[in-house]
Amino acid sequence: MEFRTLLCAVGIFLATSQLLTGCSSSKKSPSSDPISKQADTYIDLASQALSEGDIAEALTHADTAIERDPKRYEPYYLKALAYSQKDQPVPALEFAEIALKNSPQNNGVKNMVGRLLMEQGQLTRAERLLTEAAFDLKNPDSDVSKINLSQLHLKKNKPQDAKKILSEIADSASPQSCLAAYFRGKIYATGNAWELAKKDFESATKLNCSKLIEAHLSLSHALLKLNQKQEAILKLKEVESLFPHSSEAEQARHQLKSLQ
Repeated sequence: MEFRTLLCAVGIFLATSQLLTGCSSSKKSPSSDPISKQADTYIDLASQALSEGDIAEALTHADTAIERDPKRYEPYYLKALAYSQKDQPVPALEFAEIALKNSPQNNGVKNMVGRLLMEQGQLTRAERLLTEAAFDLKNPDSDVSKINLSQLHLKKNKPQDAKKILSEIADSASPQSCLAAYFRGKIYATGNAWELAKKDFESATKLNCSKLIEAHLSLSHALLKLNQKQEAILKLKEVESLFPHSSEAEQARHQLKSLQ
């Protein structure tokens, strides 16, 4: 799997757990000189390993790519992703910062660094980087950064600002609309607006977000809040069937026992 393809694949996978990444703005540029071509090979190997969940192998190939060409940003970006998947935010941010140093105008890297800074409570710089990426008219993945920016607003206790950003995306034809609907649904749920939350969670279980487990489980919760018990039971059984080995499936099984 090539570098750009990996970025597209991990976008939804990391959306609610660690970081939301983009695709197009982080595309790997083709290389002409032999050294960079060697680095390309190991970058793609690292991407493939990471997409298959082999973090150790991904880190090994990324390190080899760095040995071949330390000025490239992609292997550092991949190492940041790998450490994020290992739930090690400190080294993840360290390597993301190097990626940004090597490619300072790259919106995909700005997005990653901004998200990692946000998760570590460094909101001021995170907001600057996410805003730059979100409102760059040349950034084809600006909606990804906007969604991350909405989560920063929530951390600053500004739910209305977050909802405004999310609504612009959720009510559009953006590829990220279903993900924006999921996060907006969470805001509605916090305010006990369960009908609106249900509608958004339903949108968030379709299209690009069909594998977003949290959306399916959140929908079952909204259905229960609306006293739609049978529909909730069906959704919980669906979670158990679609994602049998996940922690969410275990939650679904536990909840089904309490309802039956």
